[in-house]
Amino acid sequence: MTPKEKVKELVEKYTLYLGTDVNGDECYVDIMEAKRCALICVDEILEALEHHTWQNKDWVRFYKEVKEEIN
Repeated sequence: MTPKEKVKELVEKYTLYLGTDVNGDECYVDIMEAKRCALICVDEILEALEHHTWQNKDWVRFYKEVKEEIN
C-alpha cells in the first residue's frame, strides 16, 4: 500500500464514522474534519513507532509520508 492509498483509506474510514449519528442515520461530514482525525491517528502511530525507531525505521518513514500526504 502506498502512503497515498493509506491516506485515502483512513479518510474514508473517518468520513464513514463521522457521517453517521448515534441513531445510525447519515449526516453531513466535513472532509477536513475527517483529515484532521486521520492526522491525529497518524501522529499517535508515529509516536508509538518512534520509541523503537531502530526496529521500525521503514514504518516511521512510511507514516511520515502518509502525514505529508494528509497535509
